[in-house]
Amino acid sequence: MARILLIIFTLLITSVAYGQQGAIVGKVTDKQTGEGAIGATVLVTGTVQAAPVQPDGAYRLALAAGTYSITITYVGYKTQTLPGIVVRAGQNTTLNAALEPSSTSLNEVTVTGVKQTGTEVALIQDLKKSEVVVSGVSSDQIVKTLDRDASEVVKRIPGVTIQNNNFVVIRGLAERYNTVLLNDALTPSSEIDTRSFSFDILPSSVIDRVLIFKSAAPELPGEFGGGVVKVYTRSSVLENTTNFTLSGWNRAGTTFANGYQQS
Repeated sequence: MARILLIIFTLLITSVAYGQQGAIVGKVTDKQTGEGAIGATVLVTGTVQAAPVQPDGAYRLALAAGTYSITITYVGYKTQTLPGIVVRAGQNTTLNAALEPSSTSLNEVTVTGVKQTGTEVALIQDLKKSEVVVSGVSSDQIVKTLDRDASEVVKRIPGVTIQNNNFVVIRGLAERYNTVLLNDALTPSSEIDTRSFSFDILPSSVIDRVLIFKSAAPELPGEFGGGVVKVYTRSSVLENTTNFTLSGWNRAGTTFANGYQQS
């Protein structure tokens, strides 16, 4: 008997509690197309009480009697907040909403890539793509040696020798028959009576790669007989260094003569 009375009492409490609840019902649609905003969420502002929107746009949010502020959210649409929605016990309150697409202007995105030119792989790729006879040495190969300046670096390339520790000789032709470019710009001559570039003035620590072309090409200067030496320096120096190199030589008939030239 006591169990029966307990069941009846529980049913009465449930009926009373259900009778004190109401619901907010309606449809959430796209304002432009009129289609249901499937996946949108209808919730009580500032709480976790929410109801999902069905494929046809309909929803039902059961709430206790009272006044609420309702927020409707959906990805890609402007959020709507509707205050002062009254829910009465045992009744449905209709609340329809049409969501507007949210257009957000993004800032410009710039992607910058830097090509690694001083590696052995990059040098091999450049040699393979070249349509002329070319050989070279990369900075990765230079750091493995004890070379101090460009003259010691260049003489490691096949077909190249160094005269007087500073002038380049390519395929047996002296320095005046060869053209030297530093970062694709013609280098000035270090001698007053002949065209030559002194390689010992360039430290090996600033060299990115050295390429020696032994045949003509449209992009190369035409005034050479032995070859064209292209020396590229690094775009940035890792550390500040200072190197001093002292060298000298004597030329019979001109050195220390009057006017630096003996007639």
